[in-house]
Amino acid sequence: MIKNSFLFLDRVGYRTEERLWRQGILTWEDFLGCSGVAGISAREKERHDREIERACECLGKGDSRYFRERLKPREHWRLYPEFKDRACYIDIETTGLSPSTSDVTVVGIYGGGEFRSFVKGSNLTGEALAEELSRYRLIISFYGSAFDVPFLLSRYPELRLDQPHIDLCFTGRRIGLRGGLKAIEREIGIRRESDVADVDGFEAVRLWRKWERDGDRSALEKLLEYNQADVESLSTLAETIYQKMRARTFLNITSNEGHRKIHIGPE
Repeated sequence: MIKNSFLFLDRVGYRTEERLWRQGILTWEDFLGCSGVAGISAREKERHDREIERACECLGKGDSRYFRERLKPREHWRLYPEFKDRACYIDIETTGLSPSTSDVTVVGIYGGGEFRSFVKGSNLTGEALAEELSRYRLIISFYGSAFDVPFLLSRYPELRLDQPHIDLCFTGRRIGLRGGLKAIEREIGIRRESDVADVDGFEAVRLWRKWERDGDRSALEKLLEYNQADVESLSTLAETIYQKMRARTFLNITSNEGHRKIHIGPE
């Protein structure tokens, strides 16, 4: 989808991007191959050509941070297919809602087909998180831009979380998926294992307290299983939301020549 996008170009907004699509300029290659583009001066065309060539170079090198700087956060979903193999899904557990009065107890990270838990008092350190997160080119979360990431940066200010970030909570709202993660999972048909199906954030705090206070190993194991279920479901949710956003983006785009419908199918 990023190769169909022009929003990263200077002074190109949604209307201009849609106008390009309606002219049949659907990809970077289409734009570069045109000697002239209606509504764009020759000087602007040359400047945009250079920007697109730079984008091609960065994409080829896997430099996702370039696009983080050039795209608004709400459009980071466009990077999903190109970077999903180098993405991590992240979810944290805490003892409360405020970083100033609460602790991070568990950080779950799913990437490269593997799930890793970082637990307070064991392997949860700023250095360990920084090393793990540095492996990825894209962060995907649910409400993480408003909670998980600010919480982590408050606790571990040395973290460098400068990758593009797809927040499935806010992206999902744009296609009508509202409510909490579990409600959305039920709506799209994601099922959890029965032993953690009823665990929520309040229960997660209680489980941590049982482990911290009483040394109840089963409580910790259930908390980690719950966290893993949260994180791993995000990969299915991300695919669903991406496909729906992609279809929505191109819905009812009509070419000016011949009034043919333009549809870009799933990748």
